[in-house]
Amino acid sequence: ILRSFQSHKNSSIILGDPGQVTGIVGPTGNGKTAILRALKRICHNTPTGDDFISVGDKECRVAVAMNDETLIERHRSKGGVNRYSIFKNGEVQKYESFGFGVPDEVQAALGVSPLAIGDQTFMLNFSGQLDGPFLGNDLPASARAKVLGKLSGVEEVDHAGKLLGVDLF
Repeated sequence: ILRSFQSHKNSSIILGDPGQVTGIVGPTGNGKTAILRALKRICHNTPTGDDFISVGDKECRVAVAMNDETLIERHRSKGGVNRYSIFKNGEVQKYESFGFGVPDEVQAALGVSPLAIGDQTFMLNFSGQLDGPFLGNDLPASARAKVLGKLSGVEEVDHAGKLLGVDLF
């Protein structure tokens, strides 16, 4: 749900269920990239600042309604409010003064968090129209292997094998 976010005065978008891919298509200038920015805003707290608030408006809201009826909202006003709220079972939890990250409780409610592997952090949930293929050539082969191992669970098998080797030694 986008309220006063860039070109979206009041838009609701239904995304695919977990495990599905959602594609956003349409003519140039209709707000496709703004939808992606709004999702990144609520999930990753980027972009920063308040330049994404619609021209003429003083605040914007981006909200995600989850299948379990939890509502996560990101509210920003010009020079004022900068808050996450989680609405669940008639209760509200508010998070302010959280810096540049996303509060752990919000990440848990959204089910979207950065994936840290070694000294690199990956945001695997969103891809823009000019982004390369998933884990494309911009990463060294060793980093791609680590990411794919983490995603597939193979790293757990590797770790168990390493521990078994130590125990046998």
